[in-house]
Amino acid sequence: MKITINNWVTWLPRTGLKSVPWIRIPTSFAYEPCLFELTNPQKWLFIFCVLEAGKVNKEGSFECSTKWLIHGSGCTEGEIDEGLKALENQTLITVMHTPVHEEHTSVHEEHTSVSKSKRKRERERKKEREKREPEKHDREDRSSHDPEGPLTFCEWKLGSDWYDHAMREMPWKAKASGWDPRTFGELLCKVRNSTGLSDEGMRAVLDFISASEFWTKNAVSPKGLLNKGKSGLRKIDTILSQMKTPEMRRDEKLLEWANGPERNVWGELV
Repeated sequence: MKITINNWVTWLPRTGLKSVPWIRIPTSFAYEPCLFELTNPQKWLFIFCVLEAGKVNKEGSFECSTKWLIHGSGCTEGEIDEGLKALENQTLITVMHTPVHEEHTSVHEEHTSVSKSKRKRERERKKEREKREPEKHDREDRSSHDPEGPLTFCEWKLGSDWYDHAMREMPWKAKASGWDPRTFGELLCKVRNSTGLSDEGMRAVLDFISASEFWTKNAVSPKGLLNKGKSGLRKIDTILSQMKTPEMRRDEKLLEWANGPERNVWGELV
């Protein structure tokens, strides 16, 4: 059906807009004589129709179905039928019934538009994924084995995993110079050699950083692990210190006491 709000200019004096976010309701509206004979559901049905007309702003006319009015206004089917007749009797609206197939089309026009827009966004996202897919496979292939490079498989794997961690935190660095699995693997070798850690130890460092809310944001690139802070300690030294468990600290202290010089009860060397 097609519903037209009579005297539309009183509700929306500004024309030429495809849709409006508001309508004009005078403060004296509740005291209009035309509303006195309407029930509360009928009054709300009229307001709902005015709002629907404002969405399309076609001189106060919009198309809908009885089911759509039930869904949108919350009135029952009986209240809709009686309400439309009452509103017409009060010359508030004009109702023109349209063929069933046209009515069905008008009701779902908005939903169809939304569905088309959704499908369009899905197609665009699919294209973006397809563009990124070759880069992802290329990165995985390079990170798995590199027979030409000097890195071992464990070094390559650590560099690749660290690179994936870095990309999760800073994806905009994907094409930055020095941000690739090979370079990360080479930098981690330098870190390992400067600390005396094994491959397993370096793997533990990555696991610790990935699980830390602070370090996962502040130890993204391996290059910065050997940088010294204001305290004079390198970032990797601070990380290794924080990784120590109470048991490890206790064992280090016991070892220090065992290897240290003997002292008497007064603390003097003997």
